[in-house]
Amino acid sequence: MKKLLLLTLSLLFTATIAAAQEYAMTDGSFVTCSGDFTDSGGLAGDYANGEDFTITFCSPFPTDDVQATFTLWNVGSGDILLAYDGDTATGSPIGVFNSAITPTVITASAANTSGCLTFRFISNTTSTGPRMASNYGLY
Repeated sequence: MKKLLLLTLSLLFTATIAAAQEYAMTDGSFVTCSGDFTDSGGLAGDYANGEDFTITFCSPFPTDDVQATFTLWNVGSGDILLAYDGDTATGSPIGVFNSAITPTVITASAANTSGCLTFRFISNTTSTGPRMASNYGLY
């Protein structure tokens, strides 16, 4: 009985660690190795009209940079995602994406001493899309 309980707890612990952390679009900054980055509706829902959020992902390791690979992109007309090479949403974005321009892989540059990527998502007040999602990790 003890072996069965220990095996069950071990499997549960392993499954918990293997599951990627989901980060829904919101204002905030996260130091993490990897995860799923989604719109504010998460993996199952839609984002709302009138959103304006900025989120930053940074590596816990000074020698690693963040890379985001977008796996799903379907935003409403007039909604935009701006990508910044650094830990703030200032200066010129390295990418501007909308319903006609799809992000693929966005990587922090070698010149970026923070190793972070920052995203700002702005939705208008008239239309939304089903969702956006990406996986991100370190390279």
